[in-house]
Amino acid sequence: MLTRREFTAAGLGLVASPSLLALLDACGGGSSAPAARQTGPEASGGKLQIAWWGGSDRAKRTQQVLDLFTRKYPKWSFDSSFTGFNAYWDKINTQAAGGALPDIIQMDMRYIGQFTQRSQLLDLTKYADAELNLGDFDRGQREQATINGKLFGVSLGGNTQSLLYNQSVIQQAGMQPPTGKESWEEFGSYCKQLQAKLPAGMAALDDCSWDITPFEVFVRQRTKKELYTSDGKAVFTNGDALAWFSLWQEYRSAGFITPGTVAAAENQQDTPDNSTIVLGKAAMRLQWSNFVGQYQVLMKNASIGLAPHPGGANIGTYIKVSQAFSLSAKTQYPQAAAAFIGFFVTDPDAVTVLGLDRGVPASAKARTTLAPNMTPADKVQLDFVNAQVKNNRAKTVLDPTGAGEVQKAMARNALSIPLTKVSPAAAAEKFMSEVTKALTA
Repeated sequence: MLTRREFTAAGLGLVASPSLLALLDACGGGSSAPAARQTGPEASGGKLQIAWWGGSDRAKRTQQVLDLFTRKYPKWSFDSSFTGFNAYWDKINTQAAGGALPDIIQMDMRYIGQFTQRSQLLDLTKYADAELNLGDFDRGQREQATINGKLFGVSLGGNTQSLLYNQSVIQQAGMQPPTGKESWEEFGSYCKQLQAKLPAGMAALDDCSWDITPFEVFVRQRTKKELYTSDGKAVFTNGDALAWFSLWQEYRSAGFITPGTVAAAENQQDTPDNSTIVLGKAAMRLQWSNFVGQYQVLMKNASIGLAPHPGGANIGTYIKVSQAFSLSAKTQYPQAAAAFIGFFVTDPDAVTVLGLDRGVPASAKARTTLAPNMTPADKVQLDFVNAQVKNNRAKTVLDPTGAGEVQKAMARNALSIPLTKVSPAAAAEKFMSEVTKALTA
């Protein structure tokens, strides 16, 4: 279960590197690790396979950390790959089916349940103290990847759902950004007013009807419950889906969201580089808070801001592990791979390179490392997450096996409304049919 502890950047100065004694022994340095930790495939070095999703800036930062690690521990090298979110999971699921997962897998909380259920991830519990260096981790972020008492992932950062907006464009339109206190209907009125003042070719709001994440917020606001039950069934109903699709159809009819063809393209290439915000096709988008820095890097002449989701006093958002690193249950190098993850999340040089790209670090030492040199976008993100800690409702149920297929069903059916003129009612009915199939397969 998540906690509501506030993420802080208390204190200043750099911190010491995490304990990597076992890895140093494997690479020929140090002698204080237990004898059992000095044997096995790690002792001769090797190549670690690592995969993640994200855009070009994340790839650059991640590669810099890989280079830092291999310079310090030259007996190790990496075979790395990255792509956009949807393509990433298509590839990872194919590799999982063939029993050939990478050693180190960037994991999303939507999928971790299905991988643990199939015994495809390594239990990291015994590496928590020495290699992973999790002693000062935020408990909520650690517990999200702890299933049945076993640790299957290490948080790379925490974030929350938000309304991300191009502040420069909104100011040029002579308006103030939304506050998050608006109902969904009031937010629609705001968007219609903004649309009339925007440059030609720019929509007030990105079409996010296809994205399960804002739909989850919407459902949690309506039902005060989770998206799924603890035994893996959908809490949301046909009525919830119809209300969601109808809301976006009203927005579409009002003329202030991006066309369906643009939304479909974004669904296929969902990276910061291809975002409608970055491409100047929309002024606002419902998005995870850690994207503010990713967008800002790509938009030198604009200022990016964050606001709470529409919905007024109805709290539907939660603090989430934005991504985690998990290890394949079949990795030949569990100790070295775990030590790399510890390096990634707590080494001062690595933390400095990564910044808040993947969210607010779970490690207190990492937050302390970042505090003196935060970019303006980093500070926007940190301040927003801190402010939202008291305006979130913890998520208490892990997404079940099939949740990834639910997302795909959401995208297919939401986009069928603008692309093939399916009615919201028909789309909702088909979506719920596909949900039932996905959750019982």
